[in-house]
Amino acid sequence: SLIGTITSIISKSGVYNEGKILISMAHNVDGNTKISARISRHNINNINVKEILDNICIGINAEVGGHIEAAGAIINQADEELFIRNVKEFFNKSLIENVGN
Repeated sequence: SLIGTITSIISKSGVYNEGKILISMAHNVDGNTKISARISRHNINNINVKEILDNICIGINAEVGGHIEAAGAIINQADEELFIRNVKEFFNKSLIENVGN
């Protein structure tokens, strides 16, 4: 799918502030969902997108790959709602932890 390319273009476009994490999803013809995660513009805080995606995919049958600024995963379409819930929980927890510091 083109989701990785599209997410990369958007991440470098200047639409989002520097250092924001973009996560996109697209259905593949094989019945799976391709997930793409990128950091917007420059990675000013040294955020590891691959580690974030690894944490989000805990408890989901997922193939995750990538590196510090770009990562991707393939999950079953039936796990999309769980994935979205995990994304929300991960970033809510991260926000609470960062406010406390």
